[in-house]
Amino acid sequence: MNIPGQPSLRSGLFPALRAIALTCVAATCLGAPASRSDAQPDKADAARVLDQFRRSLWADPVYAEFDLRQMPRRGDERLFHGRLWGAQNERGPITRFELDVGKGGFTHRLLVQSGPEPALWVSDGGTSGASNDHALVMPLISGLEMTPFDLTMPYLYWLDFGVSGLQRIRGRPAFIYLFTPPADFSLAYPGIKSMAAYLDTQYAVSYTHLAMDGVTQQDKAIAGEAVKDRKPIAIIVNKWDLVHEAFRRDGGIPGSKSERDYREKYEKELFNRLFFTPGAPLIFVSAMSGFEVSRMLNAAVKLHRTLDKKLPTARLNETLSRLAERTPPPAIGARRFKIYYATQTGNRPFRIKIFCNREERLMESYRRYLEAGLVKEFELNGCPIEFELVGKPRGEEVNRSGWK
Repeated sequence: MNIPGQPSLRSGLFPALRAIALTCVAATCLGAPASRSDAQPDKADAARVLDQFRRSLWADPVYAEFDLRQMPRRGDERLFHGRLWGAQNERGPITRFELDVGKGGFTHRLLVQSGPEPALWVSDGGTSGASNDHALVMPLISGLEMTPFDLTMPYLYWLDFGVSGLQRIRGRPAFIYLFTPPADFSLAYPGIKSMAAYLDTQYAVSYTHLAMDGVTQQDKAIAGEAVKDRKPIAIIVNKWDLVHEAFRRDGGIPGSKSERDYREKYEKELFNRLFFTPGAPLIFVSAMSGFEVSRMLNAAVKLHRTLDKKLPTARLNETLSRLAERTPPPAIGARRFKIYYATQTGNRPFRIKIFCNREERLMESYRRYLEAGLVKEFELNGCPIEFELVGKPRGEEVNRSGWK
């Protein structure tokens, strides 16, 4: 939502950044307490959720490009393009921002160290970076209200905090945290008495569901483009270490009896959403711990080798005939799509020429059914298949090499 006078941040960010956007909403409290509900939160659970959030911030390196849009009540709208890098060092999350200021203008650069010992370095144009604590609450650019403090949320690492209640944010229950700044921060910024932050009561669970929730229309469109271009596909689910940890330390994930049960449900739901990637290898990995990363590389090698397979013509025709008998194609008018003969004509991608009655009668849903059947029969997991349909000319007969 773009509010007049306020900047907005829009980008297709990496999953870690999307997790922050989905699970944390923060507001400045100038001496006024946050609104509370009557429910009494479990403080041990709240502390666990906060710890999980702190440890997950930039757990994997992140790069994103974004547009910062200023929509003032008066005057022209301004759009600033920027870049963000996020990672972790021994002191905690560290974030680098670059913001291009105006056409042909300079680049505003910030390096923000979050964690128990925060720090900020600023550089404009060709000037070298310099430590500047006061820039933390200064506008990113003159005329904007957004500050580095808003973007990096350093208060999440303040040690003095309490849990004041529960509140629903977008229909989800969230703990209300009140953070009290340390003495040195209060001296530097006396106007900020406390900070309120809202974190989902099951942040660890929400975070592990993020990849599932993240199968968005954009993700489906990207996968669709890969299918359209006939590229081999492997699906990689990162951050599986969080699932391990949930079952090892946090008593599991609601609705799943074990990690194996959760994985099976996850896989089923994922392919329900990416139904057009039949048989694509699905690998659960953790870039942070190295879990199953080698399998990801092995899957790429296997895809490369599989693309050179030769499909025996007799077996190919037997398979297509069996698939048609098991599930006949839908009738269009009074007629159905009918396959007379098929043969492989190429690789990378697999190309199969099909001699049929009328090519226009092959519906997309039935094409996917035939493709999935061939993928399973010939173990072509993740490899695309391209059908070349040759309709039967009226009055012609078919032989094993095609039409006479």
